[in-house]
Amino acid sequence: MNASRWVIGILVLAGILRPAGAQNDLPDLTWAVYKDLPNVRKVFCHPSDPLVAWATQAAGLFKTVDAGATWKPVAAASAEAVGEVTALACCAADDNRLVIGTESKGLLLSTDAGKTFKRMGAGKEKPAHAHIAFVRFDHTDPSWRTVMATHGLRGAGISITRDLGQTWDIQATDRYLTSFFKRAGTLVASGALVETEGRVWGIHRSGFDGQRWEEYKPGIRPGGGSTAMLRWNDFYYSTLDGEVLMSENDGRTWRTISKSDGTAWVSLLFTHGATDQTEILATYDPHRRGLVLNNRRGRGGSDAARSKGLYVGPFVKSGASCQANANGTVYYIVLNNSLWIGRRALAAKGPTVVQARCEPATLWLQTAAMTRAGRQLHAAIATAASGAPSDAVVLDISRNFRNYNDHKKTMEFTVQAQVHHPKGPRAVKAVTVNLGLLGGERAAALFDDGKHADGKAGDGLWARPIRFSPAGFSALPRSDRRSPLPGLGAMTVTAADTAGASASWSAVVSIQRFPTPIAPFPGGRASAPDHRAEEPVPRCEARTDGHEQAMLARATRPGPWLAMWGKGFREFSFDISGLKTISFEIKGSPNQELHFQIYDLYTSGADVMDEPHLSRPIALIGGGYLKSITPAYQKVRIPIKALLPKGVLFLRRMAQGVALSAPKGGKAGAYYIRNIRLDP
Repeated sequence: MNASRWVIGILVLAGILRPAGAQNDLPDLTWAVYKDLPNVRKVFCHPSDPLVAWATQAAGLFKTVDAGATWKPVAAASAEAVGEVTALACCAADDNRLVIGTESKGLLLSTDAGKTFKRMGAGKEKPAHAHIAFVRFDHTDPSWRTVMATHGLRGAGISITRDLGQTWDIQATDRYLTSFFKRAGTLVASGALVETEGRVWGIHRSGFDGQRWEEYKPGIRPGGGSTAMLRWNDFYYSTLDGEVLMSENDGRTWRTISKSDGTAWVSLLFTHGATDQTEILATYDPHRRGLVLNNRRGRGGSDAARSKGLYVGPFVKSGASCQANANGTVYYIVLNNSLWIGRRALAAKGPTVVQARCEPATLWLQTAAMTRAGRQLHAAIATAASGAPSDAVVLDISRNFRNYNDHKKTMEFTVQAQVHHPKGPRAVKAVTVNLGLLGGERAAALFDDGKHADGKAGDGLWARPIRFSPAGFSALPRSDRRSPLPGLGAMTVTAADTAGASASWSAVVSIQRFPTPIAPFPGGRASAPDHRAEEPVPRCEARTDGHEQAMLARATRPGPWLAMWGKGFREFSFDISGLKTISFEIKGSPNQELHFQIYDLYTSGADVMDEPHLSRPIALIGGGYLKSITPAYQKVRIPIKALLPKGVLFLRRMAQGVALSAPKGGKAGAYYIRNIRLDP
């Protein structure tokens, strides 16, 4: 969105807000019904852009790009085209990638920000049911091609696609599931066993990426959106019986942190707040308590009701749910199918950071790719400098410069902040942003001079283009990396006036990493466990082949023979999600076919599977990768997609090494493998 359009939207919002006292971590809210969009069913918020949200209505899907000031229909998602929209997930790494779930037409994918949609799954490859209750992108997949959906009481199981709908894996077919949250390999969901016919609901958990499930808290009534997780990796769960539960051990045990008799928490969520360290836990009860905010992770007596002007009472019959935008400046509540919008109140004295955001809202870190592009550019320049440059050399320099610049731009963004002051924009002395999250300045100045992507001079919109420095981030002490990467991070924007008063609010950014190449054997060292006769699976030996580190597989009995990346079980397992090829050099006994595989040894906390999963065996000769095995090293390159079987997640998350085997009837032999590399 351009700066002037954003200013207009924010000024409209500011005009609605009422003056209030000093701001704090739990903002005062002013509520009003949005009357131009009747019969609203649900609202969904963008994960990092506080201005963007979607609402479903009888006529289809609507979108706002100005924090709810105006809503426009998404033409490609009209009721005629897709039916009723029941769920929505926006990719935190790519605004153009959007998935909607429907009442009876399954899942639809857009790769152009909602201009067009196409069906995800057809024929035999499709989700478990055409009704979608909840959908989410799997944030642990760096390629952002994994989508997970549940179907409520209409269909058992959780439907998982790892290729944006081309193939599907259905797990948990013995239970009904609705809303869920995922951390690493752990899933926590509202669920009911099929054998109870959906009558007994509770908390269900999988520590194995959805492949093995347990029921932890049966007999509780979950709200419609009852699961959430704060940045400290605590899971939260709310019930219709007034309880808020918390788990501090990955969802294995739960304790009640608050209970309110006669309260039905239909929604629980968290959002950011006044600073980069503020996280607000919000719970909503339409009948008695209204909206309640807490900035102590749900602990202690710091609950604050924020329902003044919002209808709360016995006549809420349908459609009650609550959502908050990325930085807690706007709350959306649907009750009796009317859309209520709660906005932060302006300060009666001193400045108010009405809104703060990053444009774009996603920052991609691709240090390795940019470094590689820089080397190619310097090499092209060096070639030109060594003699009279030809047209081909000049074109090579131009191409490499564009490539380097394209990579650099993915690490550039603009911080924007709309600041209000009762005495007018001139009363604001300075606005700064804390870039410590990224290893930058702790008080980087923003500007309102019309020269820094800030609209018109003196309009109250402060901004500054920022170029992220990967070197600065790498230099941070590990204790200073307060937000995990990849993931959502927040930066504090602070406004100060000429009288010395100040106020802050956070700007949220989604920080993502491109998949980077993996070269096993850190430090040039290859190693593997010593072979023991009683081992059920033979393993390779770590050997030095001349001056090269390599792994030796002695085929003295049937394979596969496993070769680890390195010594440590936890230390040298790799997440290979998003990587496309594996290459290596191999030599050994000639005139014999050889099969190649990768394998894992999966763990997630206390959830350990000791038996490795093996990928598909790839015939090196029969598959066309080699003409023959020879005594001299030959390079092999295999698409990882060809190796990975459908339904096995662990190989992607915890790749432990490679495996070699001879086909049935193969002879004993010895093989060296070295220079293994996995590339995007």
